[in-house]
Amino acid sequence: MNTSHPVSSSRSSATAVPPPLPVANRLVQWSAISAAVIFSLALFSVAGALMKNGERGKTPTTTAQSETDVRRRVAASRYETAQSEAAALRRELIAVEGEKERFEASVKDYLLDHKMAVAAIAAGVGGAGVALDDKNEFSDDAKAVAGTVAFLGALWAIANHEEVIDVADRMTKASAMMDDFNARISKLKRRLATAESSVADARNSL
Repeated sequence: MNTSHPVSSSRSSATAVPPPLPVANRLVQWSAISAAVIFSLALFSVAGALMKNGERGKTPTTTAQSETDVRRRVAASRYETAQSEAAALRRELIAVEGEKERFEASVKDYLLDHKMAVAAIAAGVGGAGVALDDKNEFSDDAKAVAGTVAFLGALWAIANHEEVIDVADRMTKASAMMDDFNARISKLKRRLATAESSVADARNSL
């Protein structure tokens, strides 16, 4: 009796592993894959080199332009600052000169209001401790006033000695104030000259 099983034989045939590819075919496939990888890497390298070259070509120009812009902004800022400082000094100088003129005018008005005391001081008959210093800013004004009242100042000074002393004191303080004004004005003029020089330098650097 035949005990073979045909079905089992057909199953064995169906599940059989296909024969491997020849070695030559596998080498061809690996070569193709390697070539594709190498080509891709080459493309990436070329693209990267082109991008770097482009950046290198643009960087010097961009940097130089940025540095130029920065220098211009700094120069413009210096110019504006120098102009502002010079303008402020001019205003201050004008203000101090105006203050000095007003003060000087008020002192002269005071001297005219106290002609007799001024005449006594200028004539040297104001009494002990009262004398007109030739360095006093208002000595010439006092002498001019004294000439209008002549020798009457001597007689008047005897009866009004306190006023003479007060006028002499005010004249001394007024002279010191004028010296202060003159010193401030001289200092402001020097500072203004320096500021104007800075303005010119800043303008030339634009």
